[in-house]
Amino acid sequence: DELKDKKIVDISNGIDISFFKENKNYRKNLRKRYNLSNNTKIVLGIGLYIRRKGIVDFIELARRLPDYTFIWYGYSSLKAATSDVREAFKNLPKNIIFPGYGEKELIREALGGCDLYLFPTYEETEGIPLIEACAMKCNILVRDIPIWDGMVEDGVNVYKAKNIEEFTEKIKLILENELPSLKNNTRKIAEERDLKIIGKKLKDVYESLYQ
Repeated sequence: DELKDKKIVDISNGIDISFFKENKNYRKNLRKRYNLSNNTKIVLGIGLYIRRKGIVDFIELARRLPDYTFIWYGYSSLKAATSDVREAFKNLPKNIIFPGYGEKELIREALGGCDLYLFPTYEETEGIPLIEACAMKCNILVRDIPIWDGMVEDGVNVYKAKNIEEFTEKIKLILENELPSLKNNTRKIAEERDLKIIGKKLKDVYESLYQ
C-alpha cells in the first residue's frame, strides 16, 4: 500500500551509439571469419539458448530456408535448457552456425555484416540487441509482441511476424529484396537511447528526488 501512489519512471538501459556504427568492412570480415562466400546471405540471432528467446524457431527456420546461412551469437548450458531446446540441438541443419558467446566487437561486426537481424523472442523487458541492431542500421524482423508497440513499427522501421510461417515468408521476401529495406529508418531509435541521453534522464530523476 505504501508504494501504490509512488511514481514509476521507465528508463532504458541505453547503448553507446558511438561504438555501434556502420563499417563497410564488416560484411566481408564476417563471411571470412566463417569461411563463407561473399554473396552468402546471413540471418543473425543473438541470445541465450532458451525457449523464450525463440531459439527453437530459429533452428527450424534455418531448416526451412537452406539457401541462407543462420548465425546465432550467445551461449548457455544445454544441461539447463528445456527439453524442446535440447531436442532442437540434436539434429541441426548444415546452414546454421553457433559461435558461442561473442564479445561486443564480434556482435558489432555480425550486426554490421548480416543481411537480416532476426529476433524471434517471445517475451522481453527491453531487448538491448534490437537497439544495437537499430544503431547498426540492420534490416530487422521481430516477433509481433506487445513490448515493441511504441518502439518500432511494422513496415516503417522493422518487419514483424506472428508465427513460423510468417517468419519463413518474410525472411525470403526481405532477403530477395521483394520487401523494401527499412534499415535507413532504424538509427533514430538507437539515438534516442544513447547513454548520454539516458544519463541525463537518470540525473533528472535523482535531482527530482532531492527536491
